[in-house]
Amino acid sequence: MLNVDSIIKLRNILKIFYSQLLKVSYFQHHGLIIFTELDLNNYLKGYLPKEALEKSFSIFGAEKIIIKKNYSKTNLSLKSLKERKKYLLEGIKLSSYDHHAFKGQKLNIPIKSGKNEMYQLFCHIGFMLNIPILYFDATKRSIHKKKSFKKFYSEVKDKEITEFIKKTEGIRENWHKHKFENRKIPKWVVDQIGKNYMNESKLIIQKIIKLIKNY
Repeated sequence: MLNVDSIIKLRNILKIFYSQLLKVSYFQHHGLIIFTELDLNNYLKGYLPKEALEKSFSIFGAEKIIIKKNYSKTNLSLKSLKERKKYLLEGIKLSSYDHHAFKGQKLNIPIKSGKNEMYQLFCHIGFMLNIPILYFDATKRSIHKKKSFKKFYSEVKDKEITEFIKKTEGIRENWHKHKFENRKIPKWVVDQIGKNYMNESKLIIQKIIKLIKNY
């Protein structure tokens, strides 16, 4: 990181890598996340739960990456849910969701097919699919995302919550079957999640926050 030529070389490699990433996930919004050694020596779960790295690959081959956890008194997952609830309440009130806007364009509420807002909606759907891991992490039982859904459905008995998450999962499961026209929200997505999806999201997050506090 202290060698200018090396950083430029890395930047050029990552530009190519990122272009390939967009071919896999056109609407992805995180880009490439770089952790320095300083970050690894002061690692917070809010970066990425270590459980998420269990089955990941390393570009360093067999080399081990050592993570030194930094414990925070703040419940970062619960904080994330509360912040999202705030965004949803404000968005529903103003009919405009002010989170991950694309070039200044926000997601309109209620959701409508044909609008150039699939990027914004994709980001929100991704967050809602994180509810199981946020729930477990907030209750000090951090888990790999792949394992989280089955355990979540067996533990959470609120049918409104589980049916909502399953409905959202259906978008991910059927994603590869469809093509997208630029950034337009396709009709099949709205048909699957419903025009009232953002209001339902607010209700589900409120319920999850209550479950966490009562755990």
